[in-house]
Amino acid sequence: MFKYSVFIVDDEANSISILKHILENYCENVEVKFTANNITDAYNKLLHEMPDILFLDIEMPGGNGFELVSKFEFFPFKVVFTTGFDKYAIQAIKISCLDYLLKPISIKEVQKVFGKLDKTSTQKREKVQNFIKNMNTNIPHHRIGIPVVAGLEFISINNILYLEADGNCTYVFNVDGTKIFSTRTLGNFEQLLENYPFARIHRKHMINLNYLVKYNKGEGGSILLNNGVHLDVSRRKKEAFLSRLNAI
Repeated sequence: MFKYSVFIVDDEANSISILKHILENYCENVEVKFTANNITDAYNKLLHEMPDILFLDIEMPGGNGFELVSKFEFFPFKVVFTTGFDKYAIQAIKISCLDYLLKPISIKEVQKVFGKLDKTSTQKREKVQNFIKNMNTNIPHHRIGIPVVAGLEFISINNILYLEADGNCTYVFNVDGTKIFSTRTLGNFEQLLENYPFARIHRKHMINLNYLVKYNKGEGGSILLNNGVHLDVSRRKKEAFLSRLNAI
């Protein structure tokens, strides 16, 4: 009988024990073949043997989970991130449509994640690679992978001037005058860019505050960007927008 081979990498022994117990007792056709509490041991093991599924803690001594996965140009295993904190990382994981478990880990959540895994999908690898590029803090001027019809287009976050909703899709307007049509919603981008100087000013628009020139008072008001574009601020977004400006 086929069994999914599983590796668990987590610096907390209790977290490993709990997840291992849940997988072996509450999920079908699972074999936990290896556990590690640090990046080095996990990397050395993966050089010689790869699992079907890797449960990977985000923050660990000596390096994070992203660094481990980024060491491999090709990896045929599925990655399920586990974390107890780092709000931005969780939001980025969601935007990238990746699987994750939030500590403390529960039986129900493990079963839910495990039930979605498909042994033959290659799309998962591409999403992980995209996510790593989004999260890599060593790249100057953070870059973002924007889902487009033909795949992914990578640009510097600082190059984004503003974003405009178009139904369930989004136009990304850039400082250089170009624009990108993305298959992600504006709400998705709002979550992903929360830790950057962006503000949602309207149900249709989100702007890069680095390029804000002027705010004009009014019922909702309006803004002027440095390229001469005027955009309305909705009454519903006005208070949050002004608070965002005061926080800069």
